Amino acid sequence: MAKELYTQYGSGEWSGGQKTYTTHYYGVAGPIGTNPTTNTAYATLTTNQGNEATQGMLGMGLDGVRLNQCKDGSSNTLLLGEMSWNDANYYRIWTRGTFSDGQDRDTTCCRNVANTIKSTPYDGSANANNTSFGSEHTGRGANFCMADGSVRWIGADISLGTYLSIASRNGGEPVGDF
Repeated sequence: MAKELYTQYGSGEWSGGQKTYTTHYYGVAGPIGTNPTTNTAYATLTTNQGNEATQGMLGMGLDGVRLNQCKDGSSNTLLLGEMSWNDANYYRIWTRGTFSDGQDRDTTCCRNVANTIKSTPYDGSANANNTSFGSEHTGRGANFCMADGSVRWIGADISLGTYLSIASRNGGEPVGDF
């Protein structure tokens, strides 16, 4: 039996007159915060939902990022992340895609890495882009697809500096084991 459908509003969304399934994997738009190597802010676009990272592999503000633009190494760069923890309060249908009218940007298919795993749910107002990745798997972590196509479990105990670093495709941050 399928799990109850969740959205940011707590009930199933509809598409074409039918209830829909929600996506549990979102693109990683990149990091929000300070690069731990350069001590400078990561690049963002201003939005009304927690800004939008632009140094990741996926996102609305990116125009055709190619694998050779992943200067930090594809095996050290997040591409997709699991977003299926019950308290996230932000499940959306995959067909929503993205939207921009020049003033409002809705990036329902991507999330920033701004907070540690499974720490920050959608608050109902302006942090949708910064809702934490997470899962309900035992071990308090989440599965992520790296830019090289491999899948890795990343525990919630990862340091925020390392987590921000692997969300960036071109920040020049050295990362060890994570």
